[in-house]
Amino acid sequence: MLKRHQVLLNDWLTDYLRDTAAQHDISFSETIRIIICIFAGTTTQAKYPEYKFPFTTDQIGKMLKGEAAHKLNDAQMNKLMSQIYFEARKAIEFAKQKQ
Repeated sequence: MLKRHQVLLNDWLTDYLRDTAAQHDISFSETIRIIICIFAGTTTQAKYPEYKFPFTTDQIGKMLKGEAAHKLNDAQMNKLMSQIYFEARKAIEFAKQKQ
């Protein structure tokens, strides 16, 4: 379930998010959600080394570079985003149990 929230962003950050969304043919909101999920997973791993987030920033960078070279189709992109969402949720649940 998605909930609506208002977030104030600096112009430079808005520009970056819009450019990223356009480059990967996803919505602005989807771009924000993906970035937050990646952050949640990587910071959980940084805080709790026993937790292993399956996506490293290097892997994500390589995927996106590869995506630019051979453009992931919609099904591949949706699968990747679903995996990131699923793993981020697991990371957040893990971190909440540790608190």
